[in-house]
Amino acid sequence: TVIWFLASGVIHLWYEGSFVFFRHHDYMKMEIYMVADWRYGPVMEPGTRAMEAITVLLDGPLCQLAAYAVVKDKVWRHPVQFLVSTMQIYGLLWFSLHPMFDNSVQHLSNAPFLFLGIALVLNMPWAIFPPMLWVQSWNEITDSFASSRNPFGHLKED
Repeated sequence: TVIWFLASGVIHLWYEGSFVFFRHHDYMKMEIYMVADWRYGPVMEPGTRAMEAITVLLDGPLCQLAAYAVVKDKVWRHPVQFLVSTMQIYGLLWFSLHPMFDNSVQHLSNAPFLFLGIALVLNMPWAIFPPMLWVQSWNEITDSFASSRNPFGHLKED
């Protein structure tokens, strides 16, 4: 879990941040990704740029915060983990569905290797880890609420 949040946070902050905010610098070469997904081309598609900016500014730092919460076993770990996982699931759904709803231009390469390698394989971890962590946090949060109730279904008084 810690490795996932650290890696995901670095990807969101550094990698995505470089092509949202520092596109004209050589911090990260994006040519192969741009060839596979044209939304990230020389002129970045506005909806993609907005979504990626949100990811850089919110999701990246929250991933790092979640990793810290896991390591330090903070009481607020699962609310943050739930939030980050929800954001990542939403981001993957947006990333995947966006080309289907924008018929004005083709977004993804027709080259099978590029499409499978870049659009699917590189994004597959976001289809695996965030849903697992979402369920884990959902269960922890709801168990916490359940344990704070008395047998009659009311909250226990301190």
